[in-house]
Order: sequence, then structure tokens, then C-alpha cells
Amino acid sequence: MLRMAQVQYIKDLYENEEKSLREISRITGHSFETVQKYAQKENWNEDNLPDTEPTSYPVLGEFIPIVDGWLEADRKVPRKQRHTAWRLFCRLRDEYGFRGSYSSVKRYVRKKKYVMNVQSAGFLPLERTPGCGQVDFGEFLYYDAGGQEQKGYALTISFPHSNMGYTHVLSRLQYWSGLVQHDEELLLKRLLNANDKGQVAARKKQAAELNKAEKRKAEVDTLFARMYEDWAAGRITEYNFSMLSGKYQSEQAELDEKIKRLQSAIATESQNAADAEKWIALMKECVNPTELTAELLNTLIEKIVVHEAAKGEDGSREQEVEIFYRFIGKID
Repeated sequence: MLRMAQVQYIKDLYENEEKSLREISRITGHSFETVQKYAQKENWNEDNLPDTEPTSYPVLGEFIPIVDGWLEADRKVPRKQRHTAWRLFCRLRDEYGFRGSYSSVKRYVRKKKYVMNVQSAGFLPLERTPGCGQVDFGEFLYYDAGGQEQKGYALTISFPHSNMGYTHVLSRLQYWSGLVQHDEELLLKRLLNANDKGQVAARKKQAAELNKAEKRKAEVDTLFARMYEDWAAGRITEYNFSMLSGKYQSEQAELDEKIKRLQSAIATESQNAADAEKWIALMKECVNPTELTAELLNTLIEKIVVHEAAKGEDGSREQEVEIFYRFIGKID
């Protein structure tokens, strides 16, 4: 269960910023089902709908017919072009001289949208029989290793009862196989983003900072040892020893933490390079695949994530598919 602050954030993204459920899921990291549950959840039911009567809003009341007209008109335009509560407030203020608060407009709009959705809602029961699947074929365009546009074919299989999906895009494996054969070094750079000058500079900076931190750590250790010898020989007072001891120990702790952090970051970079080389070696063993077999899937792919299909304004269906390859994760 989410905390109240998380629920309010989801509702704010959905109601005020007009984000889609899928966008909110990506922003917050919560599943689509969780986002849908809290974004559309209200404390009202059909027998106890929220009060939207103008008489209940002393300041906003006379402007409610105007707001209702804008909201009704919004039904006919794409979601991204609809009025937000803030835009409604600004139009009332600038075009009609409204002197009330934004919060009153926001509160009314939230209740009115809920009533509009309830009144237009309709449901049909769907039976999802276990073991039954749905299959769909499709075409798409992609660019091969030589930069030429090619036509690819996709097969999508979904199982409505369990809501699980498995999508096959053989052309992606064919693309990577072609790139390995065409220019292995270029592919390795692409996987590591080594052609990004900013990232190369960042790696050099990390190495330089690590060298500097290790050098300073050795100096502090030496200084601390000498100071102890001076204290033991009576060449510095107890007060000075305690003061300097605290200073050096604090710096030692900071340097230790910095060194560990930099070593971890550099080790991660090295591991990424090793993983990329392992994946390229696997791709070299699967030259020009023409059929998606279980062996090919298990060798090259870790998992495939199929997102819920979204319907476009023109009635077409779009479905995002994420392929996570072994060792290197998602690269498409």
C-alpha cells in the first residue's frame, strides 16, 4: 500500500498535469495497475456523487456554466490539448474577471471530471478462459548495419487470462548479428557509449580523482604516524595531539569513503566492458539467425517485457516491447 504522499503525487500527475497512466508509471516506478488504481480512485460512488451545483460555490458559482462548457468541449480533443485546472483558472481570471482562488477551481474541476466519467462509463463482462491465447502479426521498418531501411516482421502472443505476453522480434537479433559481422569494434563502442566524449572525459576524471585520493591517503597516514612519534617523545603537547589526531582521523574516513566510491564506479565500468564482450561473443556464435528457437532465446535474451497496448487517435494500436539481452540489458 502506498503512503498518502505517494497517492497524492500520482493523482496530481494524472489530474493536474494530464499525464497518461503509462507516463506516471514510468515517472514513479510503480506498476501500471497500481497507478491506475490510485489515479482513478475516489471516495465517492454513484449513489453519492460529489456536489457540483453552482449554489455550493459562492465565488465560482456564476462561472461554473463556462467551466462546464470548456470541459465538455475537451471531450472532443486529444488528451494533451485539454484544459488543465490551472489553464481554466487563468482563462477565468483573464477573460471573465474571476477573483476567486485557484484551489476552488481545482477542487470543482476534479469533482466535475469524476461525475462526467461516471455518467459516461459503460462496462461489458469479459471472459478470459485459461489456456487461450491471442496471436497478432505485424510489419515494421528498421535500419540494418549498413544503414539501409529494411522491413521486419513481428509475432505477438498474449494470454489474457494471466495477462502475460511474449513477443518475438527476430529482426532485432538479425540486426545485431549483422552489426557484429560488419564492425565489431563499433558495436562495442555503442554498447559502452565509448564514442561519447563526455563519458570518456568522466572516466578519465574518475581515474585521476582516485589516484589523487589514494596519494593523499598515504600522506595522511604518514603524517599521523609521525605525529604519534612526536607525541610519544614529548615534542608536542597532549592538547595539540588530540586536536590534530581528530583532524587527521576525520580526513582519513572521508578519503576511505571516496576511494571506495571511485573504485566501485571504475569496477562497474570494467564489468560493463567485460559483459559487452561476452554478449558480442555470443552473437558471433549465432550468425544470421533465420528462426527464433528456444536455444537462441535462452542464449541471447534475458527477458522480454510487453506493455499494455495503447490506442492512438486514429484508432491504431501501439504496444511497447522491451527486450533485455543477457549481460548487457536493454540496448534498443
